[in-house]
Amino acid sequence: MSSLRILVPKDSRLVAILVTIAVLGLARFSLHTPADLAGATRTPTGTLGPISKTNAAYDTAIAQTQDAIATRVAMGPASARRGTPTRTPQPYEATKVQLLTDIVRTQDTLRQTPSPTFDWALATPHFGSPPAPDFSAFVHRLTDAGVIIWQGQPEVFFVCYKQNMDEMPEIVNEWRATDGPSYPSLEVYAGARHLGDAQGVLLVTEHGVGDLCLPESYPTPFRVGAVEIVDAQGHRLLLRSRNGSRVIYFDLDSRQFLPAPATSTPTRTPTPLGGPRPPSHIEDYVLFAQDSLALGLGVQVEAGNIGVNDPPAGDREVELWLGPNIQLSPSTTLSADTVSLGPGVEVPGIVFCNDLRRMPSAAVTGKKISPLQLPLLQPPEMPQFSVPADAPDLVIPPEEGGLPWAETVAGKVTILPGAVIVLSSGVHTFRSLSIQHDGRLECAGPCELRVVEEITLGPHAYLGPSQVLPASDLRLYIAGSRIPALHAGPGSTIRGQVYAPMGNMRLGMGGTFVGSFVAKSIWALPGAVFRTGDASGG
Repeated sequence: MSSLRILVPKDSRLVAILVTIAVLGLARFSLHTPADLAGATRTPTGTLGPISKTNAAYDTAIAQTQDAIATRVAMGPASARRGTPTRTPQPYEATKVQLLTDIVRTQDTLRQTPSPTFDWALATPHFGSPPAPDFSAFVHRLTDAGVIIWQGQPEVFFVCYKQNMDEMPEIVNEWRATDGPSYPSLEVYAGARHLGDAQGVLLVTEHGVGDLCLPESYPTPFRVGAVEIVDAQGHRLLLRSRNGSRVIYFDLDSRQFLPAPATSTPTRTPTPLGGPRPPSHIEDYVLFAQDSLALGLGVQVEAGNIGVNDPPAGDREVELWLGPNIQLSPSTTLSADTVSLGPGVEVPGIVFCNDLRRMPSAAVTGKKISPLQLPLLQPPEMPQFSVPADAPDLVIPPEEGGLPWAETVAGKVTILPGAVIVLSSGVHTFRSLSIQHDGRLECAGPCELRVVEEITLGPHAYLGPSQVLPASDLRLYIAGSRIPALHAGPGSTIRGQVYAPMGNMRLGMGGTFVGSFVAKSIWALPGAVFRTGDASGG
């Protein structure tokens, strides 16, 4: 490439400008005086190393220009011979000379350096083996070539279908490749075409191939609801309908459904690993039923978890039912085989279940985790107790007061309206207990109350420790199997650890219930309020 040469008079005062241009190395411009051009010699292009030969003229001209500028700045002997007075260079001029000298020396060094050989193999990015996948944050189960993950509805689908949520598929679980040529890009989602749709579907996506929002879709050859991936052998996935009636293979490599032998039918809930778990201590539950649990309109759960222990039995379809406009704490978890959410219900916490049913206006804004291993826990054992046939019945009028009762064994105990009895610390055993409206039964210290048959509370009645004591200071056992074994009227308050493993609880409209309530089945009536661990009474 030829250089652009600018002719400069011998005694030009543009020396400073020339130095600046030379230092900055403005490309393709070489600056010379007429005398310089007359005596200039060109460096042979064959001597150049890493400097491109197409820039030979440029490099030669730069070197010549630098020599010329250095001569003008130093006011050297050539000028003196022409009669020009010699002067001592100023400090800034000496700096310029040094800088130009360094530039020339650097270029000379480069010319003597052999050109490096470029190895394209070394330039190819090499990231090594993909990092070992970690699925400990999810409920999962490893297979020989992948992992089955139960994490609920993946976030990517909420993004893809944000403009039309009704079209979003229902995802039960997914399988991801963990080795082989498809790792880590291959993922398969199992579920239904839409929420509650009878058409099962598999969605296959390979990252980098097509659009994540437009995965390959493979409808199941049967219409019995959503399907779940329950096992895998290599890239052959074993699917089962959520109702357990059908099983089938899907071969990922050929993208085909294949018949599965009857012996391939797995257990209902394969054992997963990792991820969040339902609470394992009974005291962590504010409501815990052995068979079924229903929350009525507008029930509030301020603290504590809700769970149903047993798997489905008989014709029971729903184990945990939440009525319209239930209000739940963000820390509250729901755990049951089948959970049904009524209109307007929003679950900010985790739902552990095998089947989630919800009305269109209901939502799980937290997380849904499946499958759920049942039972959740082993309930505490009921102590053995009874009341002699000749034990006296007691009726407590409002005007009766006095000291706390010592440990007592009695038949039917009735607290009339407005009356109050106080039990001392220890164990008290009644055949039955009735607290009429505005009546109160309090424990002066940690006490255990055992009731053989049933307990009934009238409107605004109170049962629990004294107001200054925590709810856990009362442990209440009800052995009866009547329906209900515990009936709390409107606006009543119960504080304590309450166990009725053989009976039903009917917890009153607008009542306040603090502690833990465990029964065979529970019905929380509209407007009731529940919480655990409250240290103040009603």
